[in-house]
Amino acid sequence: ANKLTPLMEACHKGDHEQVEALLGTADPDAETEPPPDKRGKPQPKLTELAFAANLEDTTIAEKLLKRKPQEVHLFSALMLAARSGNEALTRLLLHHLPGLATMPDDRGNLAIHKAAQYGHDKVLNLLLSHDADATAANHFDETPLMMATRFGHSSTTALLLRHRADKNRSDRKGLTSLMRAAGSGHTKVVVELFKGSGD
Repeated sequence: ANKLTPLMEACHKGDHEQVEALLGTADPDAETEPPPDKRGKPQPKLTELAFAANLEDTTIAEKLLKRKPQEVHLFSALMLAARSGNEALTRLLLHHLPGLATMPDDRGNLAIHKAAQYGHDKVLNLLLSHDADATAANHFDETPLMMATRFGHSSTTALLLRHRADKNRSDRKGLTSLMRAAGSGHTKVVVELFKGSGD
């Protein structure tokens, strides 16, 4: 794995003074490669903006955005914000580049898939308001609704159903959202699916 740049370290620590001092000289497109995951799969490269995505305060992210980072770096930060439920950063990134809400990763996941998987309804609402598709399927034919039901997020399930998510659709393995919820013992989600308005 590559070492972190001084600016990455400052962003990670939330050190505003150090970030300000380094902004003028640091490479705006610098990346570092994290170690592979437990299965040996390579992880996405990280940037200063990705480290700033872990902070609740968006001040550092705002400064980094003024340097016009590459679209791929903006997208990575949005995926991290959706996963962590960082509503403020999601709003900031979507204001900066609204089309991020409809961009897929290499597995076909949109930020809405991550927000649904982790049950972050406020982030999900922001993404939906920026044209994210509640029915979008990734390369495994998994929809945001399937993610929400698999991980037991009943309020997220209800939200997606209100946005016309198809509760009868099945993934590549032939599993529907109901099968996923029931198989994982998520009874509140099963109730939402039965009373929900999905197709």
